[in-house]
Amino acid sequence: MKAHKLFLFLLLLVPSAVFAAQARPDVVARNSDGSIRSRGVYETNAAGQVTKYTLFDGTGNVQSVEVPFYGNDGKVVRADTYDRNGKLTAIAVYLIDYNQVKVLDPQGNVIRTTDFAADTFMRPANGASAWLDGALPDGATPSSRGGDNWTWINASPALPMGGSTRVHQSTAASGQHEHSFEGASNKLSVSGNANLFCWVYLDPSASPSEVMLMWKDGSGWEHRAYWGNNSITYGQDNSPGRYRAGDLPPRGQWTKLSVPASAVGLVNASVDGMGFALVDGRAEWGPAGAE
Repeated sequence: MKAHKLFLFLLLLVPSAVFAAQARPDVVARNSDGSIRSRGVYETNAAGQVTKYTLFDGTGNVQSVEVPFYGNDGKVVRADTYDRNGKLTAIAVYLIDYNQVKVLDPQGNVIRTTDFAADTFMRPANGASAWLDGALPDGATPSSRGGDNWTWINASPALPMGGSTRVHQSTAASGQHEHSFEGASNKLSVSGNANLFCWVYLDPSASPSEVMLMWKDGSGWEHRAYWGNNSITYGQDNSPGRYRAGDLPPRGQWTKLSVPASAVGLVNASVDGMGFALVDGRAEWGPAGAE
């Protein structure tokens, strides 16, 4: 799309405070030691609709401000970015039909094109609660077996939805290996039949044949879902203790694994532990929670 056509498109827009009637969580990025590097804060009106997104550094200083604009259907179609001094630095134009965002400089030149998954205003609203995101929940006790370990690294490639840059990585090993935690005082509350989720990246050079997620509530660990081969023998097959959720996700890219709470016996549950198991290979594990 030519720059002059984009600006003609912009002239037709009218700013609005309409977006989503759900509050949104802060977007926190952490350093390798767990300290906060940056925090993105959404501002909303009385109806819970987003009006502004402010990015702060680790000491609370404003780095940038984004202000969204919306079409008549209530969908975001443009967002202006300002620096800490209030100077316009970029204009994002949302091409809904193509699931893309074109970012322009103030003169109308295209700087880059991104997809919706990496965009500030296209991230899921607060229906998605990341319980595990860059650090263990308070009070959690970690453990591992099969030659695995808890290893925290900076995500590579970067996570598509923002948030913490820290993820935990399985050890590259043969056979079944896993790491887990339990006893978290900050428990995950599963509201109704929510979906449980976890982002995963399968190493393309050391791909596993099975991926399994495990959850622990007051009744124990009999809440599991797996993707790929049915090699791990925990629980009874075709039950909440070993539910087949699908095939292995694609290798070499971040994928959001999701499973209904009812499939693993966690409707209205309070979860204090979670486990991450592989058969062969290695994976990186990103934010996990319920939505």
